[in-house]
Amino acid sequence: HVAIAMTHQDYYYPSQYSTLIQESVLRYLDDKSITSPFYVHGPIGSGKTFLISHLLKEILDLKTDDSVAIIRFVGSGHSTSTGIELMSSLCEQMISIIGTIDATYEPRELPHTFEDMAHTFPKILKLFAERRKNLIIFLDGLDTLSSKDVSEPALLFSWLPTILPRGVKIVYTGDSKAGSHAALASLSQGNDVKIDKWGWADVEGFIDSKL
Repeated sequence: HVAIAMTHQDYYYPSQYSTLIQESVLRYLDDKSITSPFYVHGPIGSGKTFLISHLLKEILDLKTDDSVAIIRFVGSGHSTSTGIELMSSLCEQMISIIGTIDATYEPRELPHTFEDMAHTFPKILKLFAERRKNLIIFLDGLDTLSSKDVSEPALLFSWLPTILPRGVKIVYTGDSKAGSHAALASLSQGNDVKIDKWGWADVEGFIDSKL
Protein backbone atom coordinates (compact mmCIF):
# COMPACT_ATOMS: atom_id res chain seq x y z
CA HIS A 1 0.00 0.00 0.00
CA VAL A 2 2.96 2.32 0.52
CA ALA A 3 3.95 1.73 -3.10
CA ILE A 4 0.42 2.67 -4.19
CA ALA A 5 0.65 5.84 -2.10
CA MET A 6 3.95 6.85 -3.68
CA THR A 7 2.31 6.57 -7.10
CA HIS A 8 -0.75 8.57 -6.03
CA GLN A 9 1.24 11.33 -4.37
CA ASP A 10 2.81 12.22 -7.71
CA TYR A 11 -0.60 13.61 -8.66
CA TYR A 12 -0.93 15.81 -5.58
CA TYR A 13 -1.25 19.47 -6.49
CA PRO A 14 -0.61 22.02 -3.70
CA SER A 15 -3.40 24.45 -4.47
CA GLN A 16 -4.23 27.06 -1.83
CA TYR A 17 -7.26 25.06 -0.75
CA SER A 18 -5.55 21.66 -0.56
CA THR A 19 -2.71 23.25 1.38
CA LEU A 20 -5.21 24.49 3.99
CA ILE A 21 -6.67 20.97 4.24
CA GLN A 22 -3.18 19.54 4.65
CA GLU A 23 -2.42 22.02 7.42
CA SER A 24 -5.63 20.99 9.23
CA VAL A 25 -4.59 17.34 9.18
CA LEU A 26 -1.04 18.14 10.31
CA ARG A 27 -2.39 20.20 13.22
CA TYR A 28 -4.50 17.21 14.23
CA LEU A 29 -1.47 14.91 14.10
CA ASP A 30 0.56 17.31 16.26
CA ASP A 31 -2.17 18.00 18.82
CA LYS A 32 -1.83 15.41 21.58
CA SER A 33 -5.01 16.64 23.26
CA ILE A 34 -7.21 15.35 20.41
CA THR A 35 -7.96 11.68 21.03
CA SER A 36 -10.55 11.01 18.32
CA PRO A 37 -9.88 9.99 14.70
CA PHE A 38 -9.86 12.67 11.97
CA TYR A 39 -12.21 12.52 8.98
CA VAL A 40 -11.40 14.01 5.56
CA HIS A 41 -14.51 13.93 3.39
CA GLY A 42 -15.57 15.19 0.01
CA PRO A 43 -17.10 14.09 -3.27
CA ILE A 44 -15.44 11.59 -5.60
CA GLY A 45 -12.67 13.29 -7.56
CA SER A 46 -11.85 15.91 -4.94
CA GLY A 47 -8.31 14.62 -4.42
CA LYS A 48 -8.66 12.87 -1.05
CA THR A 49 -6.47 9.94 -2.10
CA PHE A 50 -3.75 12.20 -3.50
CA LEU A 51 -3.79 14.30 -0.31
CA ILE A 52 -3.51 11.30 2.03
CA SER A 53 -0.73 9.82 -0.09
CA HIS A 54 1.17 13.11 -0.03
CA LEU A 55 0.83 13.34 3.76
CA LEU A 56 2.22 9.82 4.14
CA LYS A 57 5.23 10.69 2.01
CA GLU A 58 5.89 13.81 4.08
CA ILE A 59 5.82 11.78 7.29
CA LEU A 60 8.05 9.04 5.86
CA ASP A 61 10.51 11.68 4.65
CA LEU A 62 10.89 12.93 8.23
CA LYS A 63 12.32 9.51 9.19
CA THR A 64 11.66 9.92 12.90
CA ASP A 65 12.49 6.89 15.05
CA ASP A 66 9.60 7.50 17.46
CA SER A 67 6.80 7.36 14.86
CA VAL A 68 5.34 4.71 12.57
CA ALA A 69 2.94 5.42 9.69
CA ILE A 70 0.64 2.82 8.13
CA ILE A 71 -1.66 3.31 5.14
CA ARG A 72 -4.45 1.25 3.60
CA PHE A 73 -6.49 1.93 0.47
CA VAL A 74 -9.82 0.35 1.35
CA GLY A 75 -11.39 -1.70 -1.39
CA SER A 76 -8.26 -1.57 -3.52
CA GLY A 77 -8.23 -5.36 -3.85
CA HIS A 78 -5.20 -5.74 -1.60
CA SER A 79 -6.95 -7.60 1.26
CA THR A 80 -8.85 -4.53 2.44
CA SER A 81 -12.34 -4.97 0.98
CA THR A 82 -14.13 -6.24 4.11
CA GLY A 83 -13.93 -5.34 7.76
CA ILE A 84 -12.20 -8.60 8.71
CA GLU A 85 -9.64 -8.22 5.90
CA LEU A 86 -8.87 -4.61 6.80
CA MET A 87 -8.60 -5.18 10.54
CA SER A 88 -6.50 -8.32 10.08
CA SER A 89 -4.17 -6.55 7.69
CA LEU A 90 -3.66 -3.64 10.09
CA CYS A 91 -3.27 -5.86 13.16
CA GLU A 92 -0.75 -8.11 11.45
CA GLN A 93 1.42 -5.13 10.53
CA MET A 94 1.14 -3.60 14.00
CA ILE A 95 2.01 -6.93 15.64
CA SER A 96 5.03 -7.28 13.37
CA ILE A 97 6.24 -3.81 14.35
CA ILE A 98 5.64 -4.46 18.06
CA GLY A 99 7.79 -7.58 17.71
CA THR A 100 10.72 -5.49 16.45
CA ILE A 101 10.30 -3.05 19.37
CA ASP A 102 9.74 -5.60 22.14
CA ALA A 103 11.48 -8.96 21.79
CA THR A 104 9.50 -10.33 24.78
CA TYR A 105 6.15 -9.80 23.06
CA GLU A 106 4.38 -13.06 22.19
CA PRO A 107 1.50 -12.46 19.77
CA ARG A 108 -1.68 -14.47 19.87
CA GLU A 109 -3.47 -15.80 16.82
CA LEU A 110 -5.94 -13.29 15.44
CA PRO A 111 -9.66 -14.21 15.55
CA HIS A 112 -11.63 -14.99 12.42
CA THR A 113 -15.00 -13.34 13.03
CA PHE A 114 -15.89 -9.68 12.57
CA GLU A 115 -17.19 -9.29 16.11
CA ASP A 116 -14.02 -10.75 17.68
CA MET A 117 -11.75 -8.70 15.42
CA ALA A 118 -13.72 -5.57 16.34
CA HIS A 119 -12.75 -6.21 19.98
CA THR A 120 -9.16 -7.14 19.11
CA PHE A 121 -8.27 -4.10 16.96
CA PRO A 122 -8.50 -1.51 19.81
CA LYS A 123 -6.50 -3.84 22.04
CA ILE A 124 -3.67 -4.00 19.50
CA LEU A 125 -3.72 -0.20 19.26
CA LYS A 126 -3.34 -0.04 23.05
CA LEU A 127 -0.49 -2.56 23.00
CA PHE A 128 1.28 -0.43 20.41
CA ALA A 129 0.80 2.72 22.47
CA GLU A 130 2.22 0.99 25.54
CA ARG A 131 5.51 0.59 23.66
CA ARG A 132 5.73 4.41 23.60
CA LYS A 133 5.82 4.52 19.84
CA ASN A 134 3.67 7.05 18.00
CA LEU A 135 1.38 5.48 15.42
CA ILE A 136 -0.38 7.16 12.49
CA ILE A 137 -2.87 5.14 10.45
CA PHE A 138 -4.25 6.47 7.16
CA LEU A 139 -7.41 4.77 5.85
CA ASP A 140 -8.42 5.98 2.41
CA GLY A 141 -11.94 5.35 1.10
CA LEU A 142 -13.38 3.90 4.29
CA ASP A 143 -16.87 4.50 2.88
CA THR A 144 -16.21 1.69 0.36
CA LEU A 145 -15.76 -0.96 3.06
CA SER A 146 -17.96 -3.97 2.30
CA SER A 147 -20.54 -5.02 4.89
CA LYS A 148 -20.77 -8.64 3.72
CA ASP A 149 -19.08 -10.01 6.87
CA VAL A 150 -21.20 -7.92 9.28
CA SER A 151 -24.38 -9.24 10.88
CA GLU A 152 -25.85 -5.73 11.07
CA PRO A 153 -24.87 -2.76 8.84
CA ALA A 154 -24.77 -0.51 11.94
CA LEU A 155 -21.76 -2.50 13.19
CA LEU A 156 -19.63 -1.86 10.08
CA PHE A 157 -17.40 0.75 11.75
CA SER A 158 -17.76 -0.48 15.34
CA TRP A 159 -14.09 -1.51 15.44
CA LEU A 160 -12.86 2.06 14.97
CA PRO A 161 -12.47 3.66 18.43
CA THR A 162 -13.85 7.14 19.03
CA ILE A 163 -11.20 7.57 21.75
CA LEU A 164 -7.69 6.55 20.71
CA PRO A 165 -4.79 5.60 22.99
CA ARG A 166 -2.20 8.29 23.64
CA GLY A 167 0.22 8.54 20.73
CA VAL A 168 -2.18 6.93 18.22
CA LYS A 169 -3.75 8.96 15.40
CA ILE A 170 -6.11 7.74 12.67
CA VAL A 171 -6.95 9.78 9.56
CA TYR A 172 -9.64 8.36 7.31
CA THR A 173 -11.35 9.56 4.15
CA GLY A 174 -14.79 9.05 2.70
CA ASP A 175 -17.27 10.29 0.11
CA SER A 176 -19.45 12.96 1.69
CA LYS A 177 -22.34 11.80 -0.51
CA ALA A 178 -22.08 8.13 0.51
CA GLY A 179 -24.75 6.52 2.67
CA SER A 180 -22.16 5.87 5.36
CA HIS A 181 -21.12 9.53 5.64
CA ALA A 182 -23.16 10.23 8.79
CA ALA A 183 -21.73 7.19 10.59
CA LEU A 184 -18.17 8.09 9.59
CA ALA A 185 -18.65 11.71 10.64
CA SER A 186 -19.90 10.70 14.10
CA LEU A 187 -16.71 8.74 14.77
CA SER A 188 -14.55 11.85 14.44
CA GLN A 189 -16.58 13.78 17.05
CA GLY A 190 -16.35 16.99 15.03
CA ASN A 191 -12.70 16.60 14.06
CA ASP A 192 -13.19 16.65 10.32
CA VAL A 193 -12.57 18.74 7.24
CA LYS A 194 -14.38 18.90 3.90
CA ILE A 195 -12.48 18.95 0.62
CA ASP A 196 -14.23 20.18 -2.53
CA LYS A 197 -13.64 19.30 -6.14
CA TRP A 198 -10.97 21.20 -8.00
CA GLY A 199 -11.93 24.40 -9.74
CA TRP A 200 -10.71 25.25 -13.24
CA ALA A 201 -7.82 27.27 -11.82
CA ASP A 202 -6.60 24.18 -9.92
CA VAL A 203 -6.98 21.97 -12.99
CA GLU A 204 -4.99 24.40 -15.13
CA GLY A 205 -2.37 24.77 -12.41
CA PHE A 206 -1.99 21.00 -12.12
CA ILE A 207 -1.62 20.59 -15.87
CA ASP A 208 0.97 23.36 -16.03
CA SER A 209 2.93 21.78 -13.17
CA LYS A 210 3.18 18.47 -15.06
CA LEU A 211 4.23 19.95 -18.42
